[in-house]
Amino acid sequence: MAVGLRRCHRLLLDGGRVTLDLWFGDINELTRELDDSLNQQVDACFLTALPGEKSDMWTQDLFSAMARLARPGGTLATFTSAGFVRRGLQEAGFTMRKKQRLRRKREMLTGEMAQTLSFPARVPWFARSSSDAREAAIIGGGIASALLSLALLRRGWQVTLYCADEAPAQGASGNRQGALYPLLSQHDPALARFFPAAFTFARRMYDALPVMFDHNGAVLPSSAGMRKARIKSPRCWR
Repeated sequence: MAVGLRRCHRLLLDGGRVTLDLWFGDINELTRELDDSLNQQVDACFLTALPGEKSDMWTQDLFSAMARLARPGGTLATFTSAGFVRRGLQEAGFTMRKKQRLRRKREMLTGEMAQTLSFPARVPWFARSSSDAREAAIIGGGIASALLSLALLRRGWQVTLYCADEAPAQGASGNRQGALYPLLSQHDPALARFFPAAFTFARRMYDALPVMFDHNGAVLPSSAGMRKARIKSPRCWR
């Protein structure tokens, strides 16, 4: 039975100039996973569902998460004009108003984050620096440092790579041939979330790069009972 991979799937379009994140799952669970690095980064939000269709979606937690993510001056719109939705978004910090739908007699809600709210980072590694400098120094010449450099360059950073060897990929990353596969774990929730999503992203990324890569599959012997159970378990692929 095929099991859909929940949470975030990132697609890089137009040569990496456009980043599309697709989130699959319950919206009130997923918004809690949008970490502090995304605070006040969203320009516009559009809610497509109606309260009568997905009544459990419209919670104050969702409205508060939208306020946390909205950039000052950011906008929102939704087809519904329900009073509890308008009041909930106002309580979260949005300035709300009703508008006529195009070619429809019914009303819809639009809003704006007209104020600058303060959302301190919940963990220290997401606290934003006051510096506007976009320069980074990376130490190491392996795959991890190369991919980190590529990610920063794609975001417009200036990167300096320091390597102890005369050329990159002289250590373990210099193997003539490697294999790409996800690490499956039933016991570590972080690994179970990270590796299946990272595997699908890596597959798409390597296809787009000018490198030789053959997706011919692989065989994992399942003679051991524990490995067989791990491969068959849906928990490893969520």
